[in-house]
Formats: sequence, structure tokens, C-alpha cells
Amino acid sequence: MAGPISNVIMSVILAIIAVALARPVPPLSEFALRGVYLSLYLAIFNMIPVPPLDGSKLLLAARIPMAVYVELSRFGFMLLVVAMSVTNIGTWMSEWSAVGARAILSVFT
Repeated sequence: MAGPISNVIMSVILAIIAVALARPVPPLSEFALRGVYLSLYLAIFNMIPVPPLDGSKLLLAARIPMAVYVELSRFGFMLLVVAMSVTNIGTWMSEWSAVGARAILSVFT
């Protein structure tokens, strides 16, 4: 969970920077705002339950057989490539990160 939590913390820090620099330095504020979206997207991406991502630890917590986990870890990267290119999971993660970014920004604006 350290990866996703650090991404969320980074998005909060970037949101504070984006709000603070909105008037004095708008281009830097826009850059920080894009960082908020990206950081939340990466936090969500990291929670996909496929090894080597942090979400794969949920599979171990669900007590799947170790042989299944090892096989998933062998093909985890390929599963991620297929999942991101064939399904709409990337679009969903983008929408969720936008909702999260708006929620975080609404706290500071």
C-alpha cells in the first residue's frame, strides 16, 4: 500500500501547489494540476490485482494458491498490456482519477 498512498499524498501536495500558484504563475499551476491527475491515475493503476503491482497483494490476502500467484507473476506484465489495450480499464481509471482530483481540489479552493 506504500505506492498508492505515496501517490495520493503527492497528489495532495501538487493540489496545494496548483491552488497556491493559480494567480501568480498560471503555467506552473497548470503543470501541478496535471500532476494531481497523473498521480491519482498511478495510484489507481497500482491497485490492479496483477503482479508486480501492489494490488497483487490482495490476491495473497484472499488466499489464492501460491502456484496461481506465481503463474500470474510470470505473465503479469503481458496481462497488464492486454488489459490496458483491449478493455476500457484505462478510461475508467482516468475518470476515477478526475473525480478524485476534483474532490481534492475542492478542499483547497
